[in-house]
Amino acid sequence: MSKSVNALLPELESYIKEHEKTDISVSQKSIDWQLDHSLKVINAVCKVTPQSDPSDFRPKFNFMGFILLSLGWFPRGKAKAPKAVVTDKTSEYELILQLKEAREGLKKFEQIQPKQFFEHPLFGHLNKKKTKQFLYTHTYHHLKIIREISKA
Repeated sequence: MSKSVNALLPELESYIKEHEKTDISVSQKSIDWQLDHSLKVINAVCKVTPQSDPSDFRPKFNFMGFILLSLGWFPRGKAKAPKAVVTDKTSEYELILQLKEAREGLKKFEQIQPKQFFEHPLFGHLNKKKTKQFLYTHTYHHLKIIREISKA
């Protein structure tokens, strides 16, 4: 896959200075929430995926997952983020630390085996390739929201 979540990190970083900005006509959540959530997801996935046992990988076709990941698009307002990847308020300093952790985690992620996996609550087991697709699509989804809030 040519699209890499690594390529999105510099743009995410560029919005840290605007982290307190919000526009409820775009989203109920501010830029800091969008950044924090995106980085928390990257960091959580990069932490759990290398711990998975490839022999436990059980691919299961999920039509919705196939379509959304193939399109590289998630609809807005349809999913609820798990509590583990949500906070109400995040400081600029915390966002910078999370960004650093994401860069390090993504480097380590590249070393995992192809059948190591991330278990997504809707899409099921995602192998390395599909996990990379998910991370890109998810981060890009939130980046589009951030761009709109920033323009307001």
